[in-house]
Amino acid sequence: MHLPMDAIRPSSKNHPRRNRTMENQFNRHHGAKSRTFLPGQAVWAKDYRNSKEKWTQCKIVRRSGKVIYDVNVQSSIWVRHANQLRHSYLPKRQSNDIPLDILLDTFELPQSVPAACRKQIKAKKEGRMRRSQRRRKPTSVLQVDPHHTGIIFKGEVLDG
Repeated sequence: MHLPMDAIRPSSKNHPRRNRTMENQFNRHHGAKSRTFLPGQAVWAKDYRNSKEKWTQCKIVRRSGKVIYDVNVQSSIWVRHANQLRHSYLPKRQSNDIPLDILLDTFELPQSVPAACRKQIKAKKEGRMRRSQRRRKPTSVLQVDPHHTGIIFKGEVLDG
């Protein structure tokens, strides 16, 4: 026996069964990935602040839905979909700078640093910025005379 409410919210008996084979084939074809995260796990979350999309490292606080997670970012809680999270395989670091000696050892490069690089490293440590030595031409002002049909540029009248 069907009631009028069944039209609005049909019973689960009327739903077709999921075709797992077709679903798996679709996911393989389109590169779908199952993303699950555990509380306390370090992840990257999409950051939409300042009109820029970037990724910020954070920790999962809890799962609040099938694909919705609460994440702790710098002592604030963000709500993110699993598609807006990525696994983090690197430990959390304060700085993105890798010391030069680690890079040299990793890639087995010689320890001698060219003089130009030494100057830049020294200037960076001292807090001085490197300035260009190029000579710049002074700017010339474009003057528009409303009474002429032409434009005055560097004292010459150009017909337009």
